[in-house]
Amino acid sequence: EIGVRLVGSEMCIRDSPIPMRRHRQQLSQQQSINLLESSTSGTLSLNQPDGFPYQVPLSYVYTDGKLYFHCAQSGYKLDLLRQDDRAGFCVIAQDRICPERYTTFYQSVVLRGRVRIVEQPDEKMDAVRKLCARYVPLDSPQSHQQTIDKEWSSLCILCFEIEQMSGKQALELCQ
Repeated sequence: EIGVRLVGSEMCIRDSPIPMRRHRQQLSQQQSINLLESSTSGTLSLNQPDGFPYQVPLSYVYTDGKLYFHCAQSGYKLDLLRQDDRAGFCVIAQDRICPERYTTFYQSVVLRGRVRIVEQPDEKMDAVRKLCARYVPLDSPQSHQQTIDKEWSSLCILCFEIEQMSGKQALELCQ
């Protein structure tokens, strides 16, 4: 559990409220988690030294209140994370334009937290196996392991530790 609780119309983690103006559209903690579990990609936002956000779309797996991503062992994303581990992540699970009503039927989850490079081999292996199971479900665990063994030395795993979560949906989906 990631410690999310509802306070009035605000979802809080560690007593840091994320106010939502249209609280009727707010998803519950479980609905937000369900969207994270059923979606396959989102956008990671990191802080650049010039103050502008750096955003990159990523595939992920959600497990135990955390997101895991894979990446190369070097690059701009890792350079930024070494300077500032604070991050945001956004998943848009549904985005259906309804032109006759001048609206969009959407469901989304916005996260705030910290990202770390996974250093522990057991945690790294567990995350990679979950990523394989999620994105290559028809391959056997043995096939997954062969691929993991082949790519292990060049593989980096990132863990997004969720501190705040806010899910929202179109008002029309609330009815």
